[in-house]
Amino acid sequence: MFINKHKILIFVLVTGFLPAALQNSASSSQQGGVIVVGTISPDEAATLQYMREVEKLARDVYLAMYEKWHIPTFSNIASSEQNHMNAIKGRLDAYGLADPALGVGKFTNPELQALYQSLIESGIVSELDAFWVGGLIEEVDIQDLKDALSGTNKTDLVRVYQNLMAASGNHLRAFANHIQSYGLRYTAQYLTQEEVDQILSGTTCKRGCQGGR
Repeated sequence: MFINKHKILIFVLVTGFLPAALQNSASSSQQGGVIVVGTISPDEAATLQYMREVEKLARDVYLAMYEKWHIPTFSNIASSEQNHMNAIKGRLDAYGLADPALGVGKFTNPELQALYQSLIESGIVSELDAFWVGGLIEEVDIQDLKDALSGTNKTDLVRVYQNLMAASGNHLRAFANHIQSYGLRYTAQYLTQEEVDQILSGTTCKRGCQGGR
């Protein structure tokens, strides 16, 4: 459900052209010492596992950008992304789902693996490019979280996804501020400009915004 848009992103990063991603339900039981809190549909399970790797992609790219540019913003946001990963891991454990996360820079999902490589190649060009990469990651993350929210009514998952979306809005504002320090205006790379303007103004929506491109 998320694959096609990430193929588009890889094309964008490679070409430079920007356009205007299971397991069966688990019942309440004990699995490997973890209490499973209820049932989860195959789609909800797949999304949860996918989001674990999406947050990992953000963390891994920001770690690489900090290693390259030594800008504290990347280190700080990488730490936040680790917290996001931990929050999702808690839900995976609660439902008895396998954790797809591998080592730094390695992904179970081949589309995310290719996207990671493209993001790294773009971000090492210059500090400014690295900030634009950060903005793109957060826009895509926000859209993925909107998609995840639209696919569940489970209170625990909604809470986690909404918290992550709010944090991604903060991260996007941080990268936009860096870009603005170059005398440039941050413009939408994946979401609509209206959505990005809402986020930059501090009015990030949770369930009600329209989808990205």
